[in-house]
Amino acid sequence: EGLNHAVGIHTVSDSLWKLAEPYLNHPIYHKTIYTTVPVVENLPAKEEDVVGCDGEVVFVTVGRLHWTKNYVDLLKAFKRLLDAGLNANLVIIGDGPEKECLIYWVSILGLQNNIIFKGKLNYDDVSEILKHSTGYIQSSIAEGFSNATAEAMALGLPVFATDVGGTGEIIQ
Repeated sequence: EGLNHAVGIHTVSDSLWKLAEPYLNHPIYHKTIYTTVPVVENLPAKEEDVVGCDGEVVFVTVGRLHWTKNYVDLLKAFKRLLDAGLNANLVIIGDGPEKECLIYWVSILGLQNNIIFKGKLNYDDVSEILKHSTGYIQSSIAEGFSNATAEAMALGLPVFATDVGGTGEIIQ
């Protein structure tokens, strides 16, 4: 209803505009303004800067601990990687209503030695962890514009992501 009283609409991704457009009953000005993310100049240059203790791979995911982030399926997939012989850890940054559920799944899957919950962190702390990681994972089943994915890419990390919302636009 409120959209039909607007003079114009700015969105942060084209996919958000596609979600809003069907609700309009008249043509309206629209522009997508992509979120800017600071690019860090000092990217890791050596393998030892991105690989953790004992040569393990370190993946990071950042977000609210909510069912739409699909962390349970991420944990199951991560377990399969470990079972296939990958020496890896997964750092989960964020807090939210699903934390106890995720702790339960970590226990059920036997991932206590490979999953690290960092809680909610400030931007500088998140950036520092990302800079020393091997890759970023975004496992959401619903997403608008993932700033965390854009920030990980700006830091030079490879991103493993589900193709939902504006994620495909970010990666392209």
